[in-house]
Parts: sequence; C-alpha cells; structure tokens
Amino acid sequence: MRIVNWNVERPAIESPKNALRIRHLLDLAPDIAILTETSTAVDLGPDFTGLFTEPSPRKPRDGEAVAAIWIRNTVFSVVGKVGSTDPREAICVELESDAGVFLVYGSIIPYHGAKGPDGKSARWQEHKRAIEWHHRDWLKLRESHPKHGLIAAGDYNQHRDGIGQYGTIETRRMLSDAMTGSALTCVTEADFVASAGLSRRNIDHVCLTADLASAVTDVRAWEGTVAGTRLSDHNGITVELNDATIRKGITNG
Repeated sequence: MRIVNWNVERPAIESPKNALRIRHLLDLAPDIAILTETSTAVDLGPDFTGLFTEPSPRKPRDGEAVAAIWIRNTVFSVVGKVGSTDPREAICVELESDAGVFLVYGSIIPYHGAKGPDGKSARWQEHKRAIEWHHRDWLKLRESHPKHGLIAAGDYNQHRDGIGQYGTIETRRMLSDAMTGSALTCVTEADFVASAGLSRRNIDHVCLTADLASAVTDVRAWEGTVAGTRLSDHNGITVELNDATIRKGITNG
C-alpha cells in the first residue's frame, strides 16, 4: 500500500500547472492520496475515486477544498464518508480492501496566523483549537471503528523532526499528546533535510495506528518543485506499507 500526502498550494481551476501536478501524482502511483489546499481541477482520473471536504470560507475559489482523499479503485472499495467535527476542514472516508478495513482522515491544522471566523484570534489560537477537535475526532473514530486501521494525514503546520522551529513547544506537545492519546504514531518525523537533501523541513505528516505503523517499509519526502517547475510550496510525503504485514497485524489485533 502506498500513501501520498501533499499540499498542492491552492491551485486555480485554470492553472496550467494542474496537469503537471496530476502527472507527478500519478507517477508516484499512490493507492491513497491525501491532498490539502486542493481543487477539483487536480483530478486523478477514472482509476480513482475522489472525495472532498465541504466548501469552506477559508478556501473560496471555484472548486477549492481544504482537503481531498483519492482512492485507487482496484485496491479499495469506498464504504462512505464518516463524520468529522467540521466537514469543511476535515474529511474521513471508510475503506475496505483485501488487506483489511481502514479509515482515512485528511485535514489541515491551521497555520500560526489564522485569525478564526471573527478575525480576532491570537497567534496559534486556531492551531491549538484544531488540535483539540482533531484529538476528539481521532478518539471517536478509534472507539466507533475498533477493528479499522486509521490513517490520519495532512498539513499539520508543525516541524516535528526535533530540529525545525516552526511550531511552539506547547503546540508540538499538544499534537504529540493528541497522537499518543489516540494510539497514533507519526511516521514522518525524520530530518528529511539531512537524509534527503531537501531545502525545507516538513510540516505535512502521516500518522498511523500500530498495525499500520509496524508495516511501514519506506518513508520519503520530496520537493514541491518538480523538474524545475514549482508545483507547491510544500514538500510531499510518500509512505510505503507491506500488505502482508498489515494483514498479520489486523489478525493479531
């Protein structure tokens, strides 16, 4: 199973870069692609089913969405959407496959300067508020679907490699506590600047339940500039999992 997570930097419907974004994503051959700051124009085609967050005032352009989840049709069957605290800001999808049953939760945790609906929020206030309701959502999903593997991914607006300074001590602790309390492991906390030679640190992450985290065979980060063309101001993430290990973990669980 291959998971891709990428913030595609609010592409306009008519952007000529959309074809390049789509080509790059298809070249990565994802089975699950979680896209944030995305658009209906970034369409992975008939081999995939795409599900989107509801329209958000934070993303007002035509076709724009906070998050979308694209599912490869030959690997998964989409059971349907599962509710989230704010369906404009987070989407959750239930899936079935030969490897087991899964929930995929895609979202954005707002950046430090988000002002909130009244335009008066202090720095990091909306970020902290979102961590709190993400935690509630993750706990509810674990309780309501105890046999499902949970994949939570998106733009979390934090460096989590122990080196980068974006995010405060408090906000990083809050997100760590939310992950731990929901029995999630963040598998994207490596120093990709050192290991992959990237020019920026990751703020986009993938978190997995134990049965899935134990099946991870490879985690890679890659630049949003592809073949000399800037397609995003974010790095992307690819996580590879071994299906046989997933089946074994689910059986043992």
